Amino acid sequence: MLYWKSDCFWTPEEFPACGNHVALHRIFSSSPLFHRHTATLKRMADFQSIAEMMQSCAEHAVQTAHDRFGFELDYSEQSIESLETILASVSANLNLLENEQVEEQVKLWGGYLGEVVRRYWNGGWELIQYPGGNAAVPTLLVSGSQLYPLLKVYRRLTMGEGENVWKFYEQIRNRLATVHPLDGTRDAADGQ
Repeated sequence: MLYWKSDCFWTPEEFPACGNHVALHRIFSSSPLFHRHTATLKRMADFQSIAEMMQSCAEHAVQTAHDRFGFELDYSEQSIESLETILASVSANLNLLENEQVEEQVKLWGGYLGEVVRRYWNGGWELIQYPGGNAAVPTLLVSGSQLYPLLKVYRRLTMGEGENVWKFYEQIRNRLATVHPLDGTRDAADGQ
């Protein structure tokens, strides 16, 4: 099993305690998506599975990208470059003291990032306890690796350009191509 963290893969023995696990616990244990109703995103109980919930977040991201930013997100690998531009704008205008605002942005854009990876690399969503943390978080399982797209978006929004999601995706693609080569087609289950 490999864990993906920012810019490298670690085995469970190498996985360090993450300084952000307290913030992640706060986001996922008190998150409106998981426990409380919000105007824009449903509660987890409203979904049949974590996969359905993340797909809903991604669909909402597509609509928000179009309506608010003028971008057409189409679940292509190239759309992650547009996502990076959107995140730069969101980050510049985000009040980090407004936890609910941060939570909503993390779920929205992290759901989209995860769905692009899931569709291209035939992954699956699970709720798994984050290593070194207390919260179960949406985790993307791909070829024996655990990926945390919501964590990556959280880091991009709170830590800045050094957490670029396009560069992150390129690293994922390079790594997964060595263990799980695909022919470039999308997940057949998506019908695309």
